[in-house]
Amino acid sequence: MVATPATGEAQVPVFKIYKNHRIEGVFDMSTHELRITTAPWNHKVFPSPTAAAVDVVVRISGDTRAVPNTNGRKFWKVKSTGDDLRSLIGER
Repeated sequence: MVATPATGEAQVPVFKIYKNHRIEGVFDMSTHELRITTAPWNHKVFPSPTAAAVDVVVRISGDTRAVPNTNGRKFWKVKSTGDDLRSLIGER
């Protein structure tokens, strides 16, 4: 975990390898927002890990399910451990 100088809030580097694409991001422990740093997202902030995961799936695979059920807590991996986000924030 990395503390941001301005706020002191914990920022956790995360990643996902999806269909041979490596996507990097940062998860904010206090707000549960996830910022994807990899192009084409270029630091776009999502309100939740799930919202970010759904956007990745749609953009890369073109999967436009009527009810996307991608669980962001399972989708994103903590960069330092390789464990999914559930290891930090639990199940939902």
